[in-house]
Amino acid sequence: MRCPRCGASLLAQMRTCPQCALGLLEGDRPGILLAVAPRGEVLCTRCSYREDCNLPAYPEAERCTLYRDEALPEVQSAYQPPMSRRFWSVPLLFAILLLISWLLTLRS
Repeated sequence: MRCPRCGASLLAQMRTCPQCALGLLEGDRPGILLAVAPRGEVLCTRCSYREDCNLPAYPEAERCTLYRDEALPEVQSAYQPPMSRRFWSVPLLFAILLLISWLLTLRS
């Protein structure tokens, strides 16, 4: 798990980031963390979602499940489709082209 503010590696049982002091609480759903700003700070000023935010606490939210620091680089998705989905289209495309060329040959 990584801190949504500074990107530091955190253990699952940690409730605050040792580097930036951002609080992390378990959200209402398993696996969803609630970022809690240190006393006197507001999360919205540094959040990368602030332009699109329509949450009721915006722009003075001290707790947020969507918080992500804009200074952190974008995280690339780790999802890759299974091999069977990646390569099925090549033979299918070849078969369709072969069928079309065969039909054009029969027409002539």
